[in-house]
Amino acid sequence: MKKIILFLAMLLSGSSIIRAAIYDTFEYDGLRYMITSEGQYNYYDEHPPMVVVTWQVEPAFRTGAADEPSLLENYYCKWLTEGQNYPGLESVTIPGSVEYNGKTYIVKGIGDYAFHGCSNLTTVIITNGINHYNPETGSFDGPEDLIYILGQGAFIESGLLEVTLKQGLYEIKNDCFLLCPMERFTCLGTVLIGSQAFAGTELKRVVLDEKRELSGNNTFVCCEELKYVVIKKEYSPYYNISASHFQGCHNLLEFSVDENNGSYADIDGVLFNKECTKLIAFPGGKGGNYTIPDGVKEIAFLGMTRLPHLESITIPESVTTIGKGGISRCDSLKRIITRNPVPITFTLNDAMFIHIDHDNCTLYVPIGTSGAYKEAFAWKDFTHILEFNPENPGDVNVDGKVNVSDVTELVNMILGVVTLDDVIGDVNGDGKVNVSDVTALINLILGVK
Repeated sequence: MKKIILFLAMLLSGSSIIRAAIYDTFEYDGLRYMITSEGQYNYYDEHPPMVVVTWQVEPAFRTGAADEPSLLENYYCKWLTEGQNYPGLESVTIPGSVEYNGKTYIVKGIGDYAFHGCSNLTTVIITNGINHYNPETGSFDGPEDLIYILGQGAFIESGLLEVTLKQGLYEIKNDCFLLCPMERFTCLGTVLIGSQAFAGTELKRVVLDEKRELSGNNTFVCCEELKYVVIKKEYSPYYNISASHFQGCHNLLEFSVDENNGSYADIDGVLFNKECTKLIAFPGGKGGNYTIPDGVKEIAFLGMTRLPHLESITIPESVTTIGKGGISRCDSLKRIITRNPVPITFTLNDAMFIHIDHDNCTLYVPIGTSGAYKEAFAWKDFTHILEFNPENPGDVNVDGKVNVSDVTELVNMILGVVTLDDVIGDVNGDGKVNVSDVTALINLILGVK
């Protein structure tokens, strides 16, 4: 009995000694590594001995200052240890394995905040030693559950300009490349991308397919150089694409969706669900006057938010739902035209029409409905709520008829004798009020097509 007890004590003692090595760090070829697994020595651990690259100096950070882009204010984006972590490091090659105390450790990834604030670091070459791609079989060798991790905040405010991930399985954690000057990201393998992973970078084009999927939110927030988002046929419906991924991308011109994609579609560069019943995301660089297509039933969460160039929105009667923040923070918006005789209901939590100039943005509603809109929550905040007849564009004086008196009213409007808004005067629907509208109105009265 004493021998059995002694044997068990030795096992427990050995286990504690082995586990004590977990999270120990060591230097190898200029980089510091943290041990995350001692491998087969642990009865419950079927993985090989593994390490991650870690920081030299523990990060001390604070939230962004008030003069930084509003969407980045709450991120950890200024490092008090800047210049102290791997000082002067300009390029680095991360090996697939390293040696320590006579043991070989597989490098399973880059740890959290490993290269934070390394502003001189422009080039990183990764040797993926944890899931090898076999071109002969077209599959990955090794344990299926091992994924190469690029940790949370691993490269925040580093100087990385370009990243290429070779064949392999990867996961990019939250804030990984936040505020890097990165202009190009290439992935030859499969990667799952976390929240804010590329926020504030200088990417110009983003491609989403079965190898590049979004698992988090706000992935590309404040990417001021981003102009095009391409969604391929194979993009998985499991990971939703929403407007939150692209907030603050003020130069984004279009979403382009493969026509064979089963979940999404685009109309004139605007992102919709496949059936085109939900407006998902409006590009931040698109401006002027926009009319939501008939048949659309919903504007999604943040669907038309932070659009600095948009001047006019026309909402068809088919739209009966607008998600939280669906129309807000549009600095240049001068008019909202709704064709719905019944105001869509909002609550305080919906944050609708916030940061829109209610004094200089006119709300147009169908004839006979202004009273309802002046009582409805959020809608009533507009100083100017005017009625118009959406089915009768020639009714300039809004008396329910189209005749010579409308021509007189339109001419006076053009001459500045009377003040009417261009929604009423824009007879030909080109977004302007001028002599061509007078011609269109006369032809309308005469029945000339």
